[in-house]
Amino acid sequence: MFKLRIATKQIEAKLRKTAEEFKKNPYKVIPKCNGKCSSCYFEKIRDDVAKLKEEKYLEKMAKKKNFVAALATTMLLADQKIPYIAVMKFGNENVYYAKRGKVKDEILAGLQNWDKPHIRMLAYREIAKKKKLNIFSLPEKVLCSENVPEEFLDFLSKKFSCDEEEYVKLKWKGRE
Repeated sequence: MFKLRIATKQIEAKLRKTAEEFKKNPYKVIPKCNGKCSSCYFEKIRDDVAKLKEEKYLEKMAKKKNFVAALATTMLLADQKIPYIAVMKFGNENVYYAKRGKVKDEILAGLQNWDKPHIRMLAYREIAKKKKLNIFSLPEKVLCSENVPEEFLDFLSKKFSCDEEEYVKLKWKGRE
């Protein structure tokens, strides 16, 4: 559930900056494949993202409900005024995003808060669940892999820096 608010200039500027980044490089939302998949689900999405450079296709896709529609909707924010924003509670954190079209709130919130890796995962939740994919979010990119990638483990160990007496224990598919 979300609440609507009047957008502050800082939040509007942040959302527009994210939209401009996606307009320059929309491929950054496509996870890098680290697995040995026979067919990558994100290849079809990559084809749709390539077409978003055309303004007509961008506006057409923004009216749909899927992941690419959320990207198109977010890209359109670069050229729009954002008078109102939606606020979603995510743990103890307020997540701000511009609600547009028919796209699910979680996907919009995840893409429009790209600078926060933990919130970014909201955008991939539905895809990961339906397609049974393992998606990992790092500060600069998103990875898709069967097993936990080494760079993700490095990221976690730096984020939760521990000394020799403390450690973070990861349990993955029954293994430790």
